[in-house]
Amino acid sequence: MIMLTDDLKSLGFGKNEADVFVSLQELGKSGAGNIIEKTGLHRNLVYQSLKALEEKGLLTKIEGSGATIFQANDPSELLHLVKRQELTAQQIVQELSSRAKIMKQKVSLYEGNTGFRSAFWDMIETLKPGQELLIMGIFDIDEEFQGMIKTFHEERAAAGIPSRILLNARAKNVGDMLSRIDVTTVRYMQPGFVTPSVFFIYAGKIMISLPNQRTFIRIENEEAAQAFRSYFNTLWDRTTQTFKGEAGIKSFMEFVLAAGEPVKLIGAHLRFKEIYPELWEAWHKRRTEKKMRFDAVVLRGVDAVQTQGLELAETRTANVDVFQNVTWIFGNYVANIVWINREETVAFVIEHEAVASQQREYFERLWKDENT
Repeated sequence: MIMLTDDLKSLGFGKNEADVFVSLQELGKSGAGNIIEKTGLHRNLVYQSLKALEEKGLLTKIEGSGATIFQANDPSELLHLVKRQELTAQQIVQELSSRAKIMKQKVSLYEGNTGFRSAFWDMIETLKPGQELLIMGIFDIDEEFQGMIKTFHEERAAAGIPSRILLNARAKNVGDMLSRIDVTTVRYMQPGFVTPSVFFIYAGKIMISLPNQRTFIRIENEEAAQAFRSYFNTLWDRTTQTFKGEAGIKSFMEFVLAAGEPVKLIGAHLRFKEIYPELWEAWHKRRTEKKMRFDAVVLRGVDAVQTQGLELAETRTANVDVFQNVTWIFGNYVANIVWINREETVAFVIEHEAVASQQREYFERLWKDENT
């Protein structure tokens, strides 16, 4: 199993994810309890890994009467996964190639943990205090590499080098760790947008990292670096997003889960439950597993007891007759949602710390001034 796990890690799997995938192949159809027992992993790690495998299309989740069964898909799906990663990489290369003329450049290859130090500490040696390091595409990495990355970023911060970091949506654990380091700003890409590698842009250089394979490629080319920098800033500045229709709302709900923050609703009339009843139940189950609170302020006349039975959730009635719209607040995000029907419902999301803080304060006033 160790060799299989190492091979899967070379395809970008985290260690826990690889262990769960191999165990599920051996177990066949199985509940989470059997997987937890076989892998010896904590239940939260198992559920995180099952979700990641489902997103990769490598397992099927079967909802039964009172129990959820997981079944690994045919191992040949790994080939489709690699093909999708290859297509994503080709799209990125095509996009970036269209932005820059490829000039004479120097390419260096580093491998292993020793190569990691040579490749990464070049950034600290190259950049001066105040010069920025841009990082794009960090995903779920193994525990050993997380420790190596933490040490690097602490030394980078101590050298006075700021960094902006764009992570894939499911790399919340890595993002939480990095956001606690000085002169570091972290944002997440929209769920569903996944990069096959990690890109570091600094001065006139680009470093492409395949962390779980311990392979690092450095390209020294001023114009190529500028093209990557422009592409990074386009993604970084994408602070507003629109989600429409059934597929869009499902993506929005994944976005909220990926944020992993408590959810506060203003003006809720619980149309979510009415329009998407199956999504309501499945989403709240996953929200509870992630220990995310769900608190809502509803209008007079709305049946606030509809949320009874939900864990980590509470609904109160506001002392007002009308709200202009339905607002969700989570982390630094504010979403205005117009619930219409399955195909026309639309959510507008903005990422803005001050706006989110203001809306959160308004929520707290309504929460305290509920009807009694």
